[in-house]
Amino acid sequence: MKDLINAKLLQYLSDQISQKELYKWSVNMLHKMLKGDILQLDYLEVWGIITGLVEISDIGKKSCDELIQQFRNILLGNAQASFTFAIQIPHKFVMQDLIHLKSSLQKRLEQKELSQKELQELKLLVQKESVSVNTLMELLKSQIINLLKLGYCFRWENTIIFELKSTLFISNDTEMSLEKELLFKIIALLECYNGEKCFFINVRFEGGVGNVSIQA
Repeated sequence: MKDLINAKLLQYLSDQISQKELYKWSVNMLHKMLKGDILQLDYLEVWGIITGLVEISDIGKKSCDELIQQFRNILLGNAQASFTFAIQIPHKFVMQDLIHLKSSLQKRLEQKELSQKELQELKLLVQKESVSVNTLMELLKSQIINLLKLGYCFRWENTIIFELKSTLFISNDTEMSLEKELLFKIIALLECYNGEKCFFINVRFEGGVGNVSIQA
């Protein structure tokens, strides 16, 4: 996707296409992304650039030239940049695999005993092996599982224990009080994953690569 955009920007800067043609191409690309799997990280990586290109119909030639050169420098790795936008997972993209996890964590938050089924579901998640991340849904799920792995272990059958596996500059007393904060964070990510709330995505470009991160 980045190579495709970069090639089109070069066409504009070398006067092979006009500002109007670049604008039309950008609008068509935006619609194509929205009709496809927009939650692919490759698409989200360039969302800030594509939406910026859609606005060039309202600016003069000089400003357009400067903007296009700026975007090209970002894609070539000659400049750093950051794009932030809000999103809510559409219903058609919502997965059902973690639908019951929120209620289990809320019970834990309220210091209520979990059922054997709930404990088993948590145990399976904590023991889940890491997989490649290519979509926003996979990124959200990965963060949820990583936080569960950070905070919980199963030393005995059907017994869940809060124990942070990695800390830095945190005393033992402070560590024991962090479970509530951890649960709040995981539940917030679950609400994003289940399409229940809006959240923010930040894309930080360095060296021509956009790193997609979630701010829930």
